[in-house]
Amino acid sequence: MVQSIGKGRYGEVWKARWRGEYVAVKVFFTTDEASWLRETDIYQTVLLRHDNILGFVASDIRGTGSWTQMLLITNYHERGSLHDYLSTHALDADEALILAHSAASGISHLHAEIFGKQGKPAIAHRDIKSKNILVQKDGTCAIADFGLAVRFSSEANELDIAVNPRVGTKRYMAPEVLEESMPKNHFDSYKMADMYSFALVMWEITLRCVVDGVVEEYCIPYHNVAPSDPSFEDMRKIVCVDKYRPQLPKRWASCELCIENAKKETPDFDELCAKARAVVGHYKRSSVARSRLKEIQISMGLEPLEVIQDVATRWNSEYDMMPRLLKLRPAISLDLSERDTFDNLTSSKWRLMASVTSVLKCVEEAT
Repeated sequence: MVQSIGKGRYGEVWKARWRGEYVAVKVFFTTDEASWLRETDIYQTVLLRHDNILGFVASDIRGTGSWTQMLLITNYHERGSLHDYLSTHALDADEALILAHSAASGISHLHAEIFGKQGKPAIAHRDIKSKNILVQKDGTCAIADFGLAVRFSSEANELDIAVNPRVGTKRYMAPEVLEESMPKNHFDSYKMADMYSFALVMWEITLRCVVDGVVEEYCIPYHNVAPSDPSFEDMRKIVCVDKYRPQLPKRWASCELCIENAKKETPDFDELCAKARAVVGHYKRSSVARSRLKEIQISMGLEPLEVIQDVATRWNSEYDMMPRLLKLRPAISLDLSERDTFDNLTSSKWRLMASVTSVLKCVEEAT
């Protein structure tokens, strides 16, 4: 063991060296054996490994007749939890998008059921919060802490809920959990509760995103209406009775207003937005179309911008691809006219699509 790096109501986390590398060792209190057993069991699920799920190394029990330690050993991440990272780091749009997308990817993998002989059951986390998400060296997230997780196999029609006296974090509980109205025998209910909790994490991320040179101080959800350690009843009243939700900064309202005004001025706004995304999507999804796009750019004397399937690449966003496609408008129109799925793209339609994407870009930058 090198040093203690965190302590909570269920145990302590240490930075340690194992086989020449740093690892994180979670030491569970003896009163929380159920969480250790559950987390160990979940980590040993076939096909659980994923870039955005905390890497499992080993688990063990050690001790003498007078004391016992239950250990869970995982990958170590210097940047710590998302909660700690957001407390000290403001984000640009790319960084915020990478954090949000990677966390969503990890949750999506958990929720997904993989069929086959070496399949994976669907898993719901049940305690999604910024303290249970780690920030990796490359700026992506890794989902951690599976002590409350539930598993579901549709083939066996079996919902596996371990007996555990521990409950999730009340501040992040979904309304149906707080109201005790959630159908506990339906796995989809647990997934939906996870997504409510993740929406609060998204709020924390977006709050720390710099927009027009301004960034908010980091806050936890409901910081202004709930005590530091709210009770179940505190959160039920706030979320279910008062129906209060965390507020976005006032300047974000101008983004929403821009969209509403644009929709009023352009009745077919949504249709044009869909068309712009369809044009961009055509060149993203097809390798043949991407090759054709590269040829068009070269023929017009422009340095080719490659479509790379990487969330960190700005060219991968329709809002940034559209300006380049507008430069290539005549050739792109001709190329698309040869496809049955695209009607004639007139100059006016191109202009309107450009206007639509420019309006939406401010929101994309902020989210």
